[in-house]
Amino acid sequence: DQNTDKKVALITNDFLMSLDAQALGIETQEYRNDKIESEEMYSGRRTIEISADAISQLYRDHVLPLDQEFFMDYSLMPNEFLELHAGTSSALAWVRNGMAELLPEEIVNGTYFGLTARNAGQRFAIAALQAPAEDIPLVIIKGPAGCGKTLLAEAVGLDKTYVGTEFFRGKRREDEEYRNLYITRSNTLPESENLGFLKGDLEEKMGPLLAPFYDNMETLMRIGGESDPQQIQYQVDYLIDDGGPVKIVSLAYIRGRSLDKSMIIVDEAQNITPKQAKTLATRVGEGSKLILLGDPEQIDSPRLTARSNGLVYAAEKMKGDELCAVVTMYEKECVRSELSKRAAKKM
Repeated sequence: DQNTDKKVALITNDFLMSLDAQALGIETQEYRNDKIESEEMYSGRRTIEISADAISQLYRDHVLPLDQEFFMDYSLMPNEFLELHAGTSSALAWVRNGMAELLPEEIVNGTYFGLTARNAGQRFAIAALQAPAEDIPLVIIKGPAGCGKTLLAEAVGLDKTYVGTEFFRGKRREDEEYRNLYITRSNTLPESENLGFLKGDLEEKMGPLLAPFYDNMETLMRIGGESDPQQIQYQVDYLIDDGGPVKIVSLAYIRGRSLDKSMIIVDEAQNITPKQAKTLATRVGEGSKLILLGDPEQIDSPRLTARSNGLVYAAEKMKGDELCAVVTMYEKECVRSELSKRAAKKM
C-alpha cells in the first residue's frame, strides 16, 4: 500500500505463507539461491546405442574411448553410468578416467552382505557405493519407493565393515574399509529436528524414524542364510547397541562433528534443506563416504519443493565432479509388490 509505484514481492519458501500472500494479491517468489533452475534434473545415467564392434571391444578391453562417434552427441560427465546397446547385445559401463569403463563382474553379479543386484539401476548404485571413499566420497541415489536404495546402501555398508554371511557374533573384517556405519534419517518436518521432548536416549528417540533401517537389517540377515528369529535379533542388537559398527545419529546434532573412516547414510534426504546438505558434506572426514538417498517426488516439508530440496540441490551442484556419483533409479526398477507400484503411481 505504501509503495504503489514499485514492484513488491514476498520472498519465502513457506508454501502456506505464499498461499496467504497470493490471496491478498501479493506476488511471491522462492529463494533463488536454494532452487535449481533447470527443468530437467541430472539423472547420472544414459542409454546409448553403439555398434556391435564397440560392444565387442568393450568386453575385450574393458574400456572404450569417449571420442567414438556414438558418444559425440552426449556431454558425458565423470562417474556417469551408461546402458550401452547394440541390437540384442548390451553392456553396463560408467565414465571413469576419461573412458567408458565396463562395470566389473563382481559388481554386475557380485554379492554384498548376501544381496545381489536385480537390475541396471541397482548395479549402478552398487558400483557407486562400493567405490573407495578416496575416489568417490559422495554418492546420491534418487528414486521412487521400493527400488532398493536403502537396502543396497546398508548391504554395502555392512559388507565394508563386517563379514557378510560370516557375520555371526560380530566378526570384524580384517580388510575393513570403514570403522563405523552412521545412519540418520530426515525427520518428517524441519520443525521436528529437535528431538529433546521425546523420552529416552538418542537411539530411543530416533527409533521410530529409523525403523526401516532395522527392518532392512533383519532382511539382510535372512538373505545371508540366518533363519532363527532369536539369532537375527541378537545380531541386529549387536550391530546397533553392543559395540557393533552401526551408530544412530540425529541431523540436529551432526554439525560440529568430523566423521573419519565412516560410511554415513542419510535416508529421506529429499526432506533436508540445501543448507543441511552442505553441512553434511562438510562433516565428511578423511576416508569417509556420504550417501544421500531419497525420492524428489515425495516432499513432506511445506518449505521444500522438488527443485529446492537438499537431495536435488546436492545432485545438481555436484554433478560432473569426480568425487561425486549420482544414480537415478526408475519406477520400472522397483522390486516391491505390484500393488506397491500401482499405488505409488495412481495414488
